[in-house]
Amino acid sequence: MNRYILDTHVLIWFLEKNLRKTGKIDIRFSLQEIFKKLEESCIDIYFGTVQDLEALDDLEMKIINNKTHGDYIDRMIIATAIANRYTCISADEKFPYYGKNGLKLLAI
Repeated sequence: MNRYILDTHVLIWFLEKNLRKTGKIDIRFSLQEIFKKLEESCIDIYFGTVQDLEALDDLEMKIINNKTHGDYIDRMIIATAIANRYTCISADEKFPYYGKNGLKLLAI
């Protein structure tokens, strides 16, 4: 069975039913509404494990466009995907740089 992890913006696009929204994130749903929508769509919330944090600690710090990729949330999603062999769904241009680290990516 294939398992996927969604990048944050993909989740927001899913909730908003809008695939290419730019600018400030404006979520119009309460947490209860978000949980209900996820449950109705058979999407589980994954809270992570100590092993995911260890994978984050081991994840190479990439230099992308002469800048260190220090976005903690991005790196946590990437490390979690690698550690659990999940396919990551993202439109983030930085994620493909982690393919050599074992990231399986479904770029949208």
